[in-house]
Amino acid sequence: MAATVFALAAWVRLRDVDAGMLLIDSLGPYLTAWVSPWNPHPHAPPYGPGLYPPYALALHAGTLRGAVAVLLTGHALVAPLGALAAWRLGGRVSALAVGLLLATDPGLLDTARSGSEGYLAALWIGVATWSASRRGGTPWGGPALAMAAMNHPLALAAAPLAALHRSRRGLAGLAVGGVMLLPHLLRLGAAEAAAATDLGPPGAAVGAFLEQGGPIAWAVLAGPLLGLLGRRTRHLALATLLSAVLLALAACWLGYLRDHHIRLLTVPALVGWAAVPRVAGWVPLLALRAPASEAVAVGHPQRPGTVGLAHVVSLALPSGPLRLEGAVLHGSPAAEPAALMLDQALRGRSPDDWRTEGPVTWIVSHKRHTPPSALTILHAGDRHVLAQGLDDDALCAEARIGGARDGYAVLVAQQTFADVCLSRP
Repeated sequence: MAATVFALAAWVRLRDVDAGMLLIDSLGPYLTAWVSPWNPHPHAPPYGPGLYPPYALALHAGTLRGAVAVLLTGHALVAPLGALAAWRLGGRVSALAVGLLLATDPGLLDTARSGSEGYLAALWIGVATWSASRRGGTPWGGPALAMAAMNHPLALAAAPLAALHRSRRGLAGLAVGGVMLLPHLLRLGAAEAAAATDLGPPGAAVGAFLEQGGPIAWAVLAGPLLGLLGRRTRHLALATLLSAVLLALAACWLGYLRDHHIRLLTVPALVGWAAVPRVAGWVPLLALRAPASEAVAVGHPQRPGTVGLAHVVSLALPSGPLRLEGAVLHGSPAAEPAALMLDQALRGRSPDDWRTEGPVTWIVSHKRHTPPSALTILHAGDRHVLAQGLDDDALCAEARIGGARDGYAVLVAQQTFADVCLSRP
């Protein structure tokens, strides 16, 4: 049963690998993991070194698209983890229902495709939930909670799950998790709190959560309440509800809440359905819907900033010495230059190929049907062009320039990056 729901979850995520986003916030962990799999220098202040080991593992795929596919497969593990926890606390029917809902939840699919909304925090909370479903917990609960917090600081709201680890092995795991998390907590404590300007209207995040998830989102909200009715699920349900309260309090304090923050608790919330009597274990399946695919139809242009478009543009890069930079005349970047550089490095391209002086190869995002004039077109798309021989002065004056610096800093560290527009008006 666990293998079945995992296969389904992996399939619905991998079929949309090209639709995943690969802008700088989702690219950052890959670049950081390239330097070190347990990097004490996070790509952004809220994150900890526990974010990067899965990304370092994924980089062995040999291409950036392959690495994204490995991470999407990791996201799919929420389904068997939730199913096994529900099996332990309920029965086979409810376990299958929980696994199917986790496999096809549109909210979790959106989180996986985003590449940056919580990273793998929901998965690590799923590991902690599975651990808590065992009598007294397992040694993996504490480290899993620590990893979740290093993937997203608001995952600290799931700390009540730690109270379910009361066995000797569970307490030992919590001690290990505490040691893992302490440096990250000290760094968060020293950081300045975010300004309270982004909370939005009351209930906006909940509304977006319900709109994105549809009937499954309602099943998620109902899960902890139903869990209170079962003797074996009651403690997990109480811990989940307390985690939701802590998440709301943290959101009010920080002034920041989004629907993907609520999804962090999806696995423990849905496991509450294990309290449903066996004869009614099929009821959660009423929320089941065939997930819509975000894959682009053959012959249609890829969306800017996606894995598929970065893959196509990377294959169009010429061999030999190259100076790469990005320019946005309109819209969002078609592909991050740093993503193209990392993909080329994974394919075996030498760092010596990257130049910081001389003619520039530009990846330019522009309005449809209005590409800039260039001497050499290497690749042209719906709203982007990869070209050489463009007017550098005009681009510096009219476009948003950038995107290569992160790639040069990581992949060509021995060279000094020179801003192509630094000496221009």
